[in-house]
Order: sequence, then C-alpha cells, then structure tokens
Amino acid sequence: LPETELYELLQVQRRRIISWSNNLHQRDLDQLMQTAVQVSSSVTGSLQSSAEVLDKANRWSRIRGERSIGRWAVGSTRTATSLTCQEGNQAIDEIPKPSLVQHRERSVSATVGLVMDADNLGVEIDMQIGQMTLRAKH
Repeated sequence: LPETELYELLQVQRRRIISWSNNLHQRDLDQLMQTAVQVSSSVTGSLQSSAEVLDKANRWSRIRGERSIGRWAVGSTRTATSLTCQEGNQAIDEIPKPSLVQHRERSVSATVGLVMDADNLGVEIDMQIGQMTLRAKH
C-alpha cells in the first residue's frame, strides 16, 4: 500500500480515530500507544508481543490544551511501591526488616490523565498528523 494512500486514509478518518481513542480507558489506551511505539520504532516494523523491548509500565496521558487535541504523551508509570515484611524462621532478637516492592497498579477502568504541553515530554504521539516524537531524557 503506497504511503500516499495511508496518509489520505489517515486524513479522512482522523476525527473518528481521535474520538475513538478519547473514549478508551487507561489500560486500552496504554496498550494502543505502546503497540504503536513498538511497531514504529522497530527496524523491521514488526510487532513482537512477547518482546520486552519497551517499558510496558508506561501510562499514557492526553496533552492539555485546545491546540493539543489528538496529542498523547507518556505521563507516568503504572508502578507503585509498597512495604512488605519478610517472615520466616528467625531468632527472637531478630526483627523482620521491611522492604520496598514495586508492583503494577491496576488501570483496567481508570480514566486517562492530562499532562501539560512541555518540551520535556519523553514520547509523544500526535494522531492529527500521524507523528511520533522521541526526546532524549537525561
């Protein structure tokens, strides 16, 4: 399929695509955006669903502003930290030491957040023009 036909299809359908993506819950939006990043950033353009190439903990957000309709960026991650205590066969004078454990937050039906439009957004996808921008984070 020629690129010109893909671009024309995007232009004809972009309002529907943006409206559809605006109605997605957080988990579905994250999966959509991570898949788009993975396919577009791979050398072969293939989707390897089992590949750990990308950080699957990314939480995508809408970019705030009336000039940012259809723009999405990674706003945060879905990991949270909790305290756990290690228990087992211990001497009486030993106290279990708490440790920090990271786990994934559930985002099945969570609403999508908003981020401010800024120059320091790491990954941004603009559905209006079909553009992905990667910025270096130091």
